[in-house]
Amino acid sequence: MADSRSLASPHSLIWHYYECLKRQIRRVPTDASDAVQKQELALALFLAVSVVETFINAFFRVVIEEDDYRVHRERVLKDIEGRASLEAKIKEWPKKVLGQKLNPSTPNVKRFLDLKDHRNALMHFVSSHETIELAGPVYIHGLADMSAFETLSLESAVEYPVIIRNFAFEIFAARGIAEERLPHSFHRWFGEPPSNPAF
Repeated sequence: MADSRSLASPHSLIWHYYECLKRQIRRVPTDASDAVQKQELALALFLAVSVVETFINAFFRVVIEEDDYRVHRERVLKDIEGRASLEAKIKEWPKKVLGQKLNPSTPNVKRFLDLKDHRNALMHFVSSHETIELAGPVYIHGLADMSAFETLSLESAVEYPVIIRNFAFEIFAARGIAEERLPHSFHRWFGEPPSNPAF
């Protein structure tokens, strides 16, 4: 019986998702209504975080097959199978597998964590069920805080590839990749040549 699976290099899906993200940002309309623009920006934000989670999963899956890191194989595979949160993987895997904790207060890490938190506010949206008082007095109950949606902007979205690149550099550096090789590692994993800007 023939194998019907489609096999490829571990970075292949990351290349696809990263290209989707850049295309999504480019297609955000600047001449459409604010609501339409925000809808497209929300999709870009979701994609940006998905790109990084796919990268984290694939990168560490490759690392744990190397002789020096094979001791961590069972733990990482268990986390992947158990669908550990992205936050847990970012916090634990670099420290446990690579011996290097990512500092959440460094700009490259913090910017991505802020991006993830913004995505979470939209992806895991729950109505805040608030009340406002108008003249009369009239009270309107059951309103939701839409700030996370309303603060989406094209100016922020065009920075997503930069935020992703800088965060990936932190992962590569934790792996022991020399600074001058970071752009080449990014090229390998995300498909963006060192000399090319994101757009």
